[in-house]
Amino acid sequence: TPGEPQELRVLMQVMPQPGPPQPPSMGTMPGPDEMRGVVEVQEPNDRAYFRARLLDIDSSGKKCQVRYLGEDECVWVALSRLRPLPPPMTPIEMERYVPREGEMVEVSFCEEGQDFAESWWEGTIQKEKGGFFFVQFPDQGETGQTQEVVEKDRLRPAYGQHPILFDKRNFPIPPPLAADLKATESSLPKGAKLANLI
Repeated sequence: TPGEPQELRVLMQVMPQPGPPQPPSMGTMPGPDEMRGVVEVQEPNDRAYFRARLLDIDSSGKKCQVRYLGEDECVWVALSRLRPLPPPMTPIEMERYVPREGEMVEVSFCEEGQDFAESWWEGTIQKEKGGFFFVQFPDQGETGQTQEVVEKDRLRPAYGQHPILFDKRNFPIPPPLAADLKATESSLPKGAKLANLI
């Protein structure tokens, strides 16, 4: 029928083969359903990673469209800048994690009022004093470095840049489902407006 969707586009993460365990991450974040499709995007001029939702991949497979968490605008970035979310630490792992002097770590930063890290910045532990950690960050500015004092709950082991692969596939929609999908698609904006009112 004209105007009814003919295909369903799906982005699937290609899971790597089992290998050595990856470094765990720290911090609270929304549950698994809210984080589905969320990746971390490396900023090209900084050793920083920002959380974003993957929306699309171009036909070359080298660029992808993302929307940073907390932002409305969508942008295209190189797929090579994406990495999967590091696996969360268990409470026992968090308790046992004690960064050492000279160790590379990632420090969380978030907007006021948010309870999960919006970005993670790589730095090196300089020293620990009274439960506080002095972290030195590489800086593009005149001083060449920036230092911040943080508590342990803002730290996680450095995760590094892990390759991530996605496959984009289009699936034909059977005619009986096409009308249902169109009806659902047309009702989504109304549902979103109602959600903002509640």
